[in-house]
Amino acid sequence: MNEILFTNELVNEYALSQIIWGRFFQEYRMEFIALIRNGVLIEITSEKFF
Repeated sequence: MNEILFTNELVNEYALSQIIWGRFFQEYRMEFIALIRNGVLIEITSEKFF
């Protein structure tokens, strides 16, 4: 499992087209960690919420 740091721009291009939560993160324009396994986005976390 690889941890990849996504910026808001990358979220717009990838995660936003994959998951509904993308709309939420786009509004806050924050950096967060997306966990990638075999090229598939499986979880998104942000320190702001923990």
